[in-house]
Amino acid sequence: MNVIFVFQPSEVLMKKLIPFFIFIICCTPFCRAQDTLYLRDGSKMGVKIISADEQIVYSIPPSDSQRSISPSKVNYIKYKDGVRYTLSGRADTISEYKKNVSGVKIVCKPYLLVSGGGSLPFYDYGTDVYGTQYVGYDEYQYQGYASHGYTVSLTGGLVFNQGWEVTGKFSYFNHGFDATGYMNQNAAFYLQNTYTNNGNENILVNNVNAVGTYNYTITSALIGVTKSWQSGTVSFGISMMIGEMTSEIPAVQGIAQTDVGGSNNENCNLYIGSNQDIGFDFEMGAHMDVKISHRFFIRAMADIEMSRAVINSGYQLTDMSGNVLVTGNLGTLPYSGGDSIAGFGIGIANLTLGVGYEL
Repeated sequence: MNVIFVFQPSEVLMKKLIPFFIFIICCTPFCRAQDTLYLRDGSKMGVKIISADEQIVYSIPPSDSQRSISPSKVNYIKYKDGVRYTLSGRADTISEYKKNVSGVKIVCKPYLLVSGGGSLPFYDYGTDVYGTQYVGYDEYQYQGYASHGYTVSLTGGLVFNQGWEVTGKFSYFNHGFDATGYMNQNAAFYLQNTYTNNGNENILVNNVNAVGTYNYTITSALIGVTKSWQSGTVSFGISMMIGEMTSEIPAVQGIAQTDVGGSNNENCNLYIGSNQDIGFDFEMGAHMDVKISHRFFIRAMADIEMSRAVINSGYQLTDMSGNVLVTGNLGTLPYSGGDSIAGFGIGIANLTLGVGYEL
């Protein structure tokens, strides 16, 4: 079965992505400076140093083909900016090599990664019941309404010495949305036992059925650090990032049963507006990279993101002729002495697979 995802970024998403691309583009020339290798046999080579660890990895411009040489064969490296990276004595092991380095030069390798996979909500956002709200003598349980979905992301990183990396990540999430449960939950919180606009008729609202299908969407923009450990063509790493998460609940519409007009089965239209909220976001993850060529690699990753959002949408209940019966806002309960719902926690667990390219 082939699954095709169609993702059309909005203007808001593009504005968030522009600083991300500027970050990568501006840093790339810095990482491509031409350097000079001074060998112990007295010769020298004009090269571009890629990394200096167990092996000194370099390329000879204009070619991007990577080569390597043992540190024991190198006297010192002179970088284009004049920094001298001296190797004194024989360096047969990495521990000896590091002890004999002076004038340390920061070498970085930028990369871009595109990935996608499955996404599973948890915490308040995806659980059956995440809180209890008391109104008068009644007790209501506020239910989660997100189900499994998918995520796509763009990651950029600058890998420095010893596997440390500055990482930026932009992600898009799309989850199933229980619109019927969401509308019934809010009808119980906000509409039960309220009054019509003329204030003379008390109405009950229940048995709401959503019209149509809806999705819950989230975007996140993060920046943080990653630490990786290399073993041949395979590396393992962990990451921690912070940033912002933008959650969007769609506007939903449904048919509700009320007791307007003395009938317990009177149908009315219930409309709840869309809701967007921006909150602090925290990410923690682990990944495995496998090199498939000098520049390309595959990354498998498991991570979680956590944030919080507030619902503050407007609602409207009308009869089948369009006459307005009740209007209000989900941010404040209509009961005397009642408490407002401050918000809910968002937790998302992801398993993704992606392809990366080292610039």
